[in-house]
Amino acid sequence: MLVIVADYSASAANMECWLARQKQLLRQEGILLPDYLFDSEPDDMKATLRHLQQKYSGAEGYLKFCGLGEEEISSLKKRICSTTSLSFCNSFDFY
Repeated sequence: MLVIVADYSASAANMECWLARQKQLLRQEGILLPDYLFDSEPDDMKATLRHLQQKYSGAEGYLKFCGLGEEEISSLKKRICSTTSLSFCNSFDFY
């Protein structure tokens, strides 16, 4: 879980310019969204992961609940884990 939380938290800094541009474009269209929708707070991801674990027994259970089959989940696992570290995949309850 810690790997996912750290990655999520880093997203805010890594995407700061892009998010600022998105907010600006939305405002130009008259769409005003609260700033928290653009945040990446570690506690938010921790709460999300806890919810997934408690309600669905993890990410894979949630994907099944959403209607994905074993083949689709297996394909998703391969795609994610071929481009990320094994520790990330393990923390995502994939293996």
